[in-house]
Amino acid sequence: MEYISEEILIQRLKARDKKVFQHFVNQYKDKLFRLAMGFVHDAFLAEDIVQDVFVKLWQNIDSWQEGRARLGTWLYKVTVNHSLNKVRDNKKTAHVQDIGQFVRQSNDGMIEIQIPDQTRDPHKALENKELAGILRRAINSLPRKQRIAFVLSKYQKMSSKEIAEVMELSVSNVDVIIHRAKKNLQKQILKLMR
Repeated sequence: MEYISEEILIQRLKARDKKVFQHFVNQYKDKLFRLAMGFVHDAFLAEDIVQDVFVKLWQNIDSWQEGRARLGTWLYKVTVNHSLNKVRDNKKTAHVQDIGQFVRQSNDGMIEIQIPDQTRDPHKALENKELAGILRRAINSLPRKQRIAFVLSKYQKMSSKEIAEVMELSVSNVDVIIHRAKKNLQKQILKLMR
């Protein structure tokens, strides 16, 4: 699709233009899937969440208020909230897709957390299941704001400015929250690995 401003695309979406809707689906589906995976750690559940988010977009686009936020920001917020609700409602998110090796101890003794690509060899997924479970439990133990900021940062590769927009916080607050999340994850991972 040639470049068209978001305002015009939203107007066309409000007019129920299916091509524009498909444009937004194509533009955001992979990003929203990765974001949902950062919370639920289950590919099928993440796909359901993304599908629900797009259904919500289609159903609620008429109430969209221009100038409030970018549509992408709204999609991220809805995905975060829907993912957190799924985790809360379904504490059985134990099956984890391969997220690989994630903990490395640096020379100064600090534990570094690495979130690798989630599309690895399925045989390695079995080998790393225990470590992935530790990471999942550690992320799930974070306070809500820390968890959201950490997942947006590490899984979605969003900048602090983008995260601030999604979370409706200042950039400096986001930086502090991410720093605290990393410290809390280090403590939790050490505790869970003992």
